[in-house]
Amino acid sequence: MKAIKEYLNSFKLKKTFWQTFAIDLITILLILALFASILLLLNSQAKQISNGKDIELLKQQLLDGTIDSQQFLGQIKMLIFILLVGGSLVTIASLLLYSFSRNIVWNLLLNQKSKLNWKWNWLIIILIIFATVYTGIGLFIWMLLNLLIAALLTAGGLAASIITGIMLMLLLIIWLFFAMAVYYSYSHSNKIWLSIGEAFNVIKTHWSKLWKALLLAFFTLFIINLIAWLLGIWLFSYPTSITIIKYGMFFFFVTWLRVYLVSLIKEN
Repeated sequence: MKAIKEYLNSFKLKKTFWQTFAIDLITILLILALFASILLLLNSQAKQISNGKDIELLKQQLLDGTIDSQQFLGQIKMLIFILLVGGSLVTIASLLLYSFSRNIVWNLLLNQKSKLNWKWNWLIIILIIFATVYTGIGLFIWMLLNLLIAALLTAGGLAASIITGIMLMLLLIIWLFFAMAVYYSYSHSNKIWLSIGEAFNVIKTHWSKLWKALLLAFFTLFIINLIAWLLGIWLFSYPTSITIIKYGMFFFFVTWLRVYLVSLIKEN
C-alpha cells in the first residue's frame, strides 16, 4: 500500500529534518531562558521584599511601623514593574523569536530563498487566537464526554481516561494538520487571511492522502505516549528526566509530522 510505504519512508530522517529539529529545539530553549530570567528577577525582588519573613510577620511589622513603609512601597512598585514591563518584553521577544524561526523552518522545508518576513508575527498571533478558541471547544467536549461516560458506565474513571485521551490526541493532530497547512499556504502566498482560507483548500485537495496520514500520525503519537508511559514507570524516581524525555519526544513527533505532511502535499 502506497500510504504505508510513504509513512515508513518518512522515518528515513534526512538533513532537512535535523535542521528544522535543531531550529525548533534552539527556539524553545531560548524562549524558556527568557521566561526563566524574568522569573529569577521576580523571585529575587520578592526575596528582597520579604527578607525571609512570612506574610503574617510582614503585616505585623508594617502595622507596628518597624518597616519603612516608603521603602516597602518602592520595592512593591519595582516588583510590579518587573512583572508588567519585563513580562511584556519577554512575551514580545518570544513572539518575534518564534515567528523568525517559523520563517526559517518553512523556507528550509520548501527550498525557498531565506528572507526576513515580519508578517509571520501577525500570522502567529492569529493562530494563537484560533488555538485558544479551539482549545476552549476541546475542553468543552472533554467535559461533556466525562459526564456522559460517568453517567453510562460503572467503571467510568478508566473508560473516561482512555476515551478522552484518544479524543485529545485526535484534536491535537487535527490542529497540527491545520496549522501546518496554514504555514504551507502562507509560505507560498505571503498573504495572511488568504493562507488561512487556502489551508482548507490544501486539505481538501489532498484529502485522499491526508486522512490516511492523520490515522498514521495518530498511531505514531499513540506509540510515543505508550513509550513515554513505560519510561515514566521505569524512571519514576527521576521526574525531571521523564519530563525532558517526554517533551523531547513530542518535539521529535512535531518535526517528523511537519516534514511528512509537506512531502505528501508537495507530491503531485
